[in-house]
Amino acid sequence: MTIHCNLTPEEKNEAFHLFPQYLDDEEEEALSAEFTQYCFYETYGRKDFRECICTRCGGFELYKGEDQEFFQYHHRDEIECPNCGEPVILYAMGRMRTGSSLEEWQRAAFLRPGPNGEALIEAGYGCKQYSFQDLKPHVDWTPTVLTYLAPGKRMQWRRHAYTNFFNRMFYDPKEWEASPTVKEPFNPYMYTSDGSYLWIGGEKLEGTSLRYCQLNEWYLRETGCNLEAEPYRVRQVCRYLAAYTEYPNLEMAVKLGLYGAVDDLVIAGKKNHKYLNWSGKNLPEFLRMSKQDAKEFLKQERTFSDLKSYRELKKNGQVDSLRKYINIFGNIGSAEQMEKLGRCAKAAGVDLIRAARYAESQLPQCSRAGYSMGTILQYWEDYLDMAGKLQYDLTEQTVAMPKDLKGRHDTAASLIKVQASAEARKKYKARYQNLKKLYEFSYGDLVIVVPESSQDIVQEGKTLHHCVGGYADRHISGAVDILFLRHARKPNVPFLTIEMRPRKSPLDKITLVQIHGYRNEGYQKKGHYVDMEDKFAWFLDAWFAWMRAGSKRDKNGKPVMPAGPAGKEQTA
Repeated sequence: MTIHCNLTPEEKNEAFHLFPQYLDDEEEEALSAEFTQYCFYETYGRKDFRECICTRCGGFELYKGEDQEFFQYHHRDEIECPNCGEPVILYAMGRMRTGSSLEEWQRAAFLRPGPNGEALIEAGYGCKQYSFQDLKPHVDWTPTVLTYLAPGKRMQWRRHAYTNFFNRMFYDPKEWEASPTVKEPFNPYMYTSDGSYLWIGGEKLEGTSLRYCQLNEWYLRETGCNLEAEPYRVRQVCRYLAAYTEYPNLEMAVKLGLYGAVDDLVIAGKKNHKYLNWSGKNLPEFLRMSKQDAKEFLKQERTFSDLKSYRELKKNGQVDSLRKYINIFGNIGSAEQMEKLGRCAKAAGVDLIRAARYAESQLPQCSRAGYSMGTILQYWEDYLDMAGKLQYDLTEQTVAMPKDLKGRHDTAASLIKVQASAEARKKYKARYQNLKKLYEFSYGDLVIVVPESSQDIVQEGKTLHHCVGGYADRHISGAVDILFLRHARKPNVPFLTIEMRPRKSPLDKITLVQIHGYRNEGYQKKGHYVDMEDKFAWFLDAWFAWMRAGSKRDKNGKPVMPAGPAGKEQTA
């Protein structure tokens, strides 16, 4: 979603002059507190007397007899100031006297209320430079982005800043430029910056016309951080406020708990018009529901995932009211599993209630093997898909809903394997080489391995006790891309299985569909569930960055990581 600026030329000029482009005493104090704090010291006599200047509390003197522990610490030690008790870094004044200096930069955004309730966000860079002549310097503030926000109105001005090799900040000599769209004030850069910034003055939002936007409630739910507390680094805050000026129903979405829809709108720019009407004047219009369903949705406190799955099932004629959906949902457990149930019911030729009863009937025997309802539905969906390809008579309910689902699933997977023709294997050779160029990757102690044959995929499913075996023919044909994530020291031992949306070239969009381990489940750590995608995010992020850069390799075939800000590529 692109958030367009919409002030008239006259309004632009008036709005621009609302920004002071300097910090008042309160703002400078708040920003100064976020810099590294030092306690500069000089030791005299027989090392039993110290003269100190703390950047938090000022100057003081201390004898060894008054605090012997303090005299045990030296240059660069992290301590608590003996005068004010705040955390500081000890720094010898002698180092400063020789000409050394300490320089630090901070990205920050200050929120200020305008004279007519506007939200004025001034973002830029603050700098503090300590020297022997000035051990408590003021903050040098240089604004680089100005954002004006009011109900239905928004504008942004930018002045580009960059650093040289010595980390010195320079500014584009051009004057402020009006931006056609509102964006976050700082862009993320790979390996060096995530685009986050200090959010200062957030409590002043209450004094603006955007005070009901639910920003703090959304951010607290998404990150666990309270924007009204002390300043800390944030992201997407400016974009949220800008989106609210265009779509006031963000307030309603947050109050309803539709955080998935809010994330899609603010972060991904996806409006989900299929499910929500952001211009709706009331709850039924916003949810695109009847008044009765909207009332039930509000009463049951359903999520955005529920809304999407309900809408899809209703579109397919499998449910006719939200109440019926919720009654079935209680035994299935999640919106994703409800969608799977709907697909299985359609393939088996039964209604949703009958399908739910069948899935429940599989729980007693499957629960003993550690399978959840999600695993049962995945087995059933895969079985029905394989049965269709094997031309089973799915009009026969004992075939579509076998009593021994796991056994029939494994049999179908084996038959699919047997039916793999020599012609298909021959065609896969060229596809296999292309997949290796696109995906094969090593980083740290993990590697991405491309299956050499359908048998490799079937064996992966057997070893890890999940359903990837049923995907073997689809992988061979190019309908899906199945990959193995393994330990570099044991590349032939199954560990995790990945499904990717097929790519024809390095320029195609990269989409991870799912990642599963043993028994299709996640990772348990101290009794808590850890998603595989989260646990190995460090590896997946590096892999995705490499693929987005074109899956480059050196002359030895090793992956070459994309260039960072210094402009140098490196071998993974």
